[in-house]
Amino acid sequence: MDASLKKILESLDLSCFRPALGDLGLSSPEDVTFLLDEDLRQVGLNLVQVRKLQSRARQWVKEDVAQQAAVATDAPCRPTHRKRCCESANEDERIAKPRLSEPPRPFGMCGRNFPRRLIFIRHGESEANVNRKITATVPDHDLHLTERGRQQAAEAGQRLASLVGEGSVRFTYSPYTRARETLNGILRAGALEKWPCQEDVRIREQEFGNYDSPEIKEYHKEKASFGPFYYRFRDGESPADCWDRASSYLETLRQSFADETAENHVIVGHGTMLMVMLMRFFQLPVGDFDFYKSLQNCEFVVCERKKGIQALPIFSFRPTVKVIHDVNAGLAMAAAAFRDAGVRWVCAGWTVFTVENLVMSEYKVEIKKYWGGSGGPGAYQTMYSTLSGLASFSIFAAYWRFARHGLALRSPSSTERLLAFGFRVLGLGTLSQLMPPINLGALQIALGLYEPPKDLPPQVRGAMACPFDFNAHAGRGEVFGITRLSRRPELAGIGFFGIGGALVATTATQMAFWGLGPVVSFSILALHSDRVQRRSGEMSTWKEEQTSLVPFLALLDGRQSWATFYNELVMQNLIAAALLAAFYSDDPKFELSYTWPPGEDKNYAGLRFKTEELPQKEIWDGNLDSCMLSHETEVPKQD
Repeated sequence: MDASLKKILESLDLSCFRPALGDLGLSSPEDVTFLLDEDLRQVGLNLVQVRKLQSRARQWVKEDVAQQAAVATDAPCRPTHRKRCCESANEDERIAKPRLSEPPRPFGMCGRNFPRRLIFIRHGESEANVNRKITATVPDHDLHLTERGRQQAAEAGQRLASLVGEGSVRFTYSPYTRARETLNGILRAGALEKWPCQEDVRIREQEFGNYDSPEIKEYHKEKASFGPFYYRFRDGESPADCWDRASSYLETLRQSFADETAENHVIVGHGTMLMVMLMRFFQLPVGDFDFYKSLQNCEFVVCERKKGIQALPIFSFRPTVKVIHDVNAGLAMAAAAFRDAGVRWVCAGWTVFTVENLVMSEYKVEIKKYWGGSGGPGAYQTMYSTLSGLASFSIFAAYWRFARHGLALRSPSSTERLLAFGFRVLGLGTLSQLMPPINLGALQIALGLYEPPKDLPPQVRGAMACPFDFNAHAGRGEVFGITRLSRRPELAGIGFFGIGGALVATTATQMAFWGLGPVVSFSILALHSDRVQRRSGEMSTWKEEQTSLVPFLALLDGRQSWATFYNELVMQNLIAAALLAAFYSDDPKFELSYTWPPGEDKNYAGLRFKTEELPQKEIWDGNLDSCMLSHETEVPKQD
């Protein structure tokens, strides 16, 4: 790697990526221009770092080509010791000037009152993001958020609250409806309503004309050939016009920082306008406009002042796209979840349940012995059942109280719903194999479709009419059927079922109840059960060798046969479990989506919406349990 590329990496504070970039084969800045974004992001660079590195590399290539051309075309040096003053000054300046320009500085942002963070947030998904044709009849400034857009605004509010903590905040937002609704969702979800908000019309989106005309597609083709940055739509604007608005706004913003008291300044705007504003803020060349991609819906760009620097010589980019893709945001969300009252109560209940089972099973013999008398075993069982019942009751009580409230999670995707259904089938199917086979012939007898021969013995006729065959598993041995999957199938089945519920959870309490609690508790209890049974001799060495505690492990490593396992499955029970899982998939309560009962305190929760039920001409106030409200309307009473 040559010195010029090392110098670029040092100027961008990317020296830590030098070994990884070297492994990609980079030896000079020119090599950067030949790599795709995906190649650079694989080594750990985020999107903004990739764009800055590409911009600096292209700048170096241009300067290098210009310098080579100057060397080839300039007149030879005069063989004299005397130099003319102008010629000497220009030559000294050219020699002293480094080929690599200085890194871009923020837009004149200096001063001791500059906020710690300057945060740019794009609005959530709007109606035009889903159906562009709507702009032919609805003005761009009157577009509302979709159901997904409101969820994105809620998630952005939670991420913002975890980012700023207890610090003070000031908001500036675009007057467009979708930006105002995004701000409302952020304020409600993050409990940030107490901080001041200011509207600024200069940060509105690029104007594409009053309404989209039928020739809009032809305009976009013309824009591609003309140049995206300078192309002005009919009766609209170009990004260059947005640049002028951004310059005016940033100058006002810079002057306002003289009296700044907020630690965080948040700007809620639009894709093109925010990108132009960032380019103007960091003084990036307009020629690179084509290489930058617009922010995703509710994506963050956080410019954070480094600790110990009061004058703020430069900012660092830290974009956050989604919480589940950002480790730092994920840790912040986990910390916020454990501060949630519902999560604490549910986890406390699961902890009591686990500890109680561990103690009662570990000291089973001692408790019976110290109890004394013939009633020892019965008393032990009564105490065990009572303690387990109380612990379970505390878990369900906490879930019932807090499941609809507290920290909200994003709405599950279609893939997560499909996975949830698969885990439900797997869990219920595992549990169904522990039950006696369902006697389908009994249903025909009960419906009168079939009558057993009267010459059969009464015992046989009674068994044929029984809905379960209790003798089907008699004499099958120690390892058969579902025990080939796991030697603790009851715990594995409940665990699978819980994971299915966690995948569609919409609040942190629901996630703790269905996912975290069962998985951790049953894993510990399964390991302890093996230990107790191994110590007491209840589990034979042969069974331990032939089966596995981890589900599917014995089948995957060859200790058990897939064909034997399949042949021993009770298919009618498995089909009944799949039908039951499909039935619960359509049950909104099972999917943990709730509506607010009348008179409840309208705290923020992870609710699902039906957009068609909401009036489209009023501003959504950020409350997920209400309609979209304007400032003049009152909250409608629920039926």
